[in-house]
Amino acid sequence: MSIIEIGIGNQIKKKEIKPTFNTEKMLPSKVENVISKKEKKIKENNIPTIKNILFTKSAEETKILEKLKKRDIEQTNYQKHLGKEIFEKLGSGLVNQQFINVILSQIGASYFIIGIMNGLKDLFSIFMGLLVQEYLKVRNFKPWEINLAGILLGLSYLSVAFAIFWNSIYTIGFLLVGIGILTAYLGQTYSNTFLKDIKEKPRLGKFPQYGVIIIGISLLIGSYILDNYPISENLFKFGDIFKVPGYVLLLSLAAICFTISSQFMKVLIKPERFEIKTSIGQIVKDYLKEVFINIPFLIKNKIVLIALIASITTGLVQTIGNIYYGLYIYKIFKYMAFGGFINIAMIFIISIFSSLMSTTIARLLSKKYGNLPLLTFGTLMVATQPLTYYLSPNLLAISMATIIGIIGASITGLAIGLLITHALESENRTKYYNTFSLILTLPYLFFVPLGAYFAQAFGLRLLFLVLSLSLLVLVTPMYFILQIKLGNKIA
Repeated sequence: MSIIEIGIGNQIKKKEIKPTFNTEKMLPSKVENVISKKEKKIKENNIPTIKNILFTKSAEETKILEKLKKRDIEQTNYQKHLGKEIFEKLGSGLVNQQFINVILSQIGASYFIIGIMNGLKDLFSIFMGLLVQEYLKVRNFKPWEINLAGILLGLSYLSVAFAIFWNSIYTIGFLLVGIGILTAYLGQTYSNTFLKDIKEKPRLGKFPQYGVIIIGISLLIGSYILDNYPISENLFKFGDIFKVPGYVLLLSLAAICFTISSQFMKVLIKPERFEIKTSIGQIVKDYLKEVFINIPFLIKNKIVLIALIASITTGLVQTIGNIYYGLYIYKIFKYMAFGGFINIAMIFIISIFSSLMSTTIARLLSKKYGNLPLLTFGTLMVATQPLTYYLSPNLLAISMATIIGIIGASITGLAIGLLITHALESENRTKYYNTFSLILTLPYLFFVPLGAYFAQAFGLRLLFLVLSLSLLVLVTPMYFILQIKLGNKIA
């Protein structure tokens, strides 16, 4: 109920006005609109003077209005999150790294160069992710910084198209490293900023399922364009002067998608700013100091050592394998089944859909078996994927091996997480995860170039065999030996 005081001459009369609208069924904007119209109506009435107009809402009306406003804000934010996710996943599928690697091979890049480019991209992505993670502890990013990163990412993909046209392999490599850095910056900023919201709100937690479907669709679109309009042909022709090859359209669409995605992310970032005065150099120095303090403590723990060995070896095998799986599929099955790029798309669609069910399967197995048996089993499954590429090069076998490998990686990851949970207290677990990412980069510096050299010198099939044997012969027996020595301590 609202009260107005109307002054006519020296007399003041109080008049009660009962609201004639139902606020419960209205959005906040509509409620405010009705109130505004009533104010206007009173002002336009033939009253000589209006001393005071004061609308006071009852506690119930205020509560309803606040609830509606909160719901309106949440719905708007959800739409922004959804828009960001849709365009990001569309862009990721259109310019899948497997497609880029094949295009690099088509313009003359060797296996060694392709391996080095991918390794550098991954390495700088890890460094940027670590830097952003530490940076956000002392200050947050402004919306304009997110906007700038998104625009630069889009321009980088457009520049890759020109570099392909000019056959400038090293320019492409430089741009790919830049793309890795910008992608890690945006991804880490988003996950760190909205991690709590994603965990607490069920609708946001469903985005991975939506993302898999969107990536699958965009993979098919991208592979269709690349198969039907390869480098030597043009998708659009405007006379003899202006011709547009298929890869240019693909990279342009990806550039647009990533730019739009960053715009959604920009409006989600709150303009409020907190800051602890320190330099980036000091942030890096403090992080490295913490890592070097943690390493001796963590390595002394045998269970943690097992987790580190498992993480590093499976991570390296997957990283090196993923650089060359797409190239191998394209080379061997170019004129079979669905065709070159579509074959790659189908295999990787299988892999991303497998990732959805892999976590559930891993959790079911973890309830029946001990941590180390689970880790051993998962490692053997991961080794199956490169071994199949070596032994049975046909699409059906590779598809099945891909599913097994993805599930194995999930099982390994879960087993490592359980080992760390049982071996370390909460504070020490934080030390482990803060230290792990940097430790992981050290083997990358040696083994990724070594894998690239091996691929160039001995071919892809022998590389896949070595990757598989590194898990089967070197790593798995180590788990059994440690199981015998430690017994129930590691179960």
